[in-house]
Amino acid sequence: ETDMIRRLAAEFKAQPTELEQRISESLEELRLANKRIAELESAQAMSQLPKLLEQAQEIAGHKVLGSVLHGVSADQLRSLAMRAREELGSASVIVLGSSNDDSATVMCAVGPEAIASGVKAGDLAKIASAALGGGGGGKPDLAQGGGPNVQKLSEAIAAALSAIK
Repeated sequence: ETDMIRRLAAEFKAQPTELEQRISESLEELRLANKRIAELESAQAMSQLPKLLEQAQEIAGHKVLGSVLHGVSADQLRSLAMRAREELGSASVIVLGSSNDDSATVMCAVGPEAIASGVKAGDLAKIASAALGGGGGGKPDLAQGGGPNVQKLSEAIAAALSAIK
């Protein structure tokens, strides 16, 4: 035990009596660094929004955006989908997807006018998730899904978009 304390003290360049404080400080620095990384990743993801909005199409009277993004977390995907829905307006339908090595995530956001005409985010998420070999659902205005079939992400988004009437 004493050897371990000496090794830790040497690693933290501190006296053994200062070790607890140095570890606490290091953990706080790590927490702050991770928070900053998350903020930067979120800002980087949001920087894709203008280019995404240019891809929106008119389908059945709705402003529809469907796209695959790379290296975007589920939280970032949600933020992007919600922001795109705000930008595209009440008749908007957004279906965004992203993947990592072993799973794909789909986020669907639908504006109030599109919901009134029968388009529901939860239904779109279920359709897309089924194509991914997984599950999904949610509220009429915002829903999430996913599955392990990462290679079928584009097909999953296309399947959800084809359900828009």
